[in-house]
Amino acid sequence: MMLEDSLRQALSEQVELTPSAAGRADAVIRRGRAANKRRGVFTGVAAVLSFAMLIVGVTFWQTLVRPAGSMTFSADPTALPQPTPMASIDPASIAGVGLDLRVGNRLLTADGRRLELTGVGDVDRVFRIPAGWIYGGAAGFQVLTQNSARVVGGGDGVDWTLSADGRRVAFVNDTTLTVAEMWQSGMVTKARVTVPAGSSPMALVGDQVLLSGEEGVGYVDVGSDVAAAPIWNPSVLGVFGARADAATGLVDGGCLAALRPGTAGLVIEQTPVCGLAEPIASSLSPQGDWLVEPTATGLRFIDVDEALAGYSVDKACAAEGVTATAWVNPITVVAVYAGGVLRCDIYGARAVVSLPDQIGKDWHLVPRLGAPDS
Repeated sequence: MMLEDSLRQALSEQVELTPSAAGRADAVIRRGRAANKRRGVFTGVAAVLSFAMLIVGVTFWQTLVRPAGSMTFSADPTALPQPTPMASIDPASIAGVGLDLRVGNRLLTADGRRLELTGVGDVDRVFRIPAGWIYGGAAGFQVLTQNSARVVGGGDGVDWTLSADGRRVAFVNDTTLTVAEMWQSGMVTKARVTVPAGSSPMALVGDQVLLSGEEGVGYVDVGSDVAAAPIWNPSVLGVFGARADAATGLVDGGCLAALRPGTAGLVIEQTPVCGLAEPIASSLSPQGDWLVEPTATGLRFIDVDEALAGYSVDKACAAEGVTATAWVNPITVVAVYAGGVLRCDIYGARAVVSLPDQIGKDWHLVPRLGAPDS
């Protein structure tokens, strides 16, 4: 206001004959105010336009760098979709293993597929079979066929086992033992028999199922409709797998033995090969003629035929810290050991197999039984 009063006074002193000096001063002031207002409006518009251009530019840049298919706009990278480990693994990178791998509840197959394993809870074991895959968890087992159809199976938790060719499964629900064939079209029940409570199938040999129970191990004939009353033998410590006419197991003293069904109970044919550990990481070859056992220094290949003939014939493959084994073919084993993955055969060939870092640590070998259906 002091500036306006001074302006009025100056105009009044310069033009004494003009009675409207205050009016002229008011006009000058109004023009000044109008100019200031125009400058203010222009400055505001320019600021708005600048901010709008900044927003457009940032949005355009986010569009360029945003992953395909993402609708997320955020400065926080954790808000963007994260790739799953399976999707980042090149299937060709596991070809050297020669087997499928289980990563958590997913399958990474040797032929490049990624498959989900659902319906059984946390998966604890998987086998590649002619019809596809059979997998199990706390809720029993299911079959995933080669064309990705799922077949609901059964089994109370771990109470199921497979034939050596992977075409039949024996499982127990409550006190019912069922033997079924597995096809891509589904499962076909072949036999049922009532067994004592607490029985678990260990091996399939012909029409006989080797069962474990509270009192030991015995055979059950599933071709009969009457309730089974197996004769239990407490000397069997474990079973490695099945041969054509017998199971191959471990008996007292840690000795390798053939376990055959007999009219008076289990017939045990013990071999001179002793000192074996329980069959946790050991496995029998597809033909049942070789057994591979992890030792402190590597893999021990045991000739089962020679052992049954009374001789001890074995070969070795160096590898410390073996935790699992699986046969790729009749002469070659893949082993998980402290340094990664190893392939060894009965003739002494040895090769280390590399796996991609993205696979992490939660992976397992998938044993293969029988030839795939054509």
